[in-house]
Amino acid sequence: EAPKFDPKVAQSMFQPVQTSYQVPGCDLDDLCMEYCDLNKDQQSAAALVMSSENYALIQGLPGTGKTSSIAFVVRLLLARGKRVLIT
Repeated sequence: EAPKFDPKVAQSMFQPVQTSYQVPGCDLDDLCMEYCDLNKDQQSAAALVMSSENYALIQGLPGTGKTSSIAFVVRLLLARGKRVLIT
């Protein structure tokens, strides 16, 4: 099945949410500042993952920032109370 996306979700990815736990290093205010330091492609990848309704795939050539992008997105998802599976 092809991935499904809701672009409206990416627009609110830094809006505060109520979660039952706090994960160190996953503060939305800090992540919002870090988002500004990502390059345009990394920001697009983060927005794509955040708007995904079922799954997202990040691909790229070596040295393009995939690992940094994935680490950022995982922390953002955790800050928003989501569960993450990386394979």
